[in-house]
Amino acid sequence: YVVLLDKVVVNIKASEGSSSNPMVAVRLYFEVTSVEAAVEMKDREKEMRDLAQRVLETFTYDQIIMASGKKAFKEGLRKEMSAILNNGLVKNVFIDEILLKIDESKLSKSAILS
Repeated sequence: YVVLLDKVVVNIKASEGSSSNPMVAVRLYFEVTSVEAAVEMKDREKEMRDLAQRVLETFTYDQIIMASGKKAFKEGLRKEMSAILNNGLVKNVFIDEILLKIDESKLSKSAILS
């Protein structure tokens, strides 16, 4: 059973490669162990969205642009979500789409124009 959590937007921690106020928007899918867990996630969608934001905001821009950072985010979120579900567990978290606000001043002119 798969549940969509659409468009979670949050400020993340600034780092060397980011602007002073980096943001990320993400669309997530959760694979859960039962139909009851899927229904519970939809019923508690605002709580699940808040939890996803709280986990994501602990990451820096430099961490979240790396594959290892995305993997750590997904695993941390899977554990946190599973811990609060009453009717099952989250087996997997999938990032369907991720958008990061970049600092254009750190890009070369040729990268911006291309």
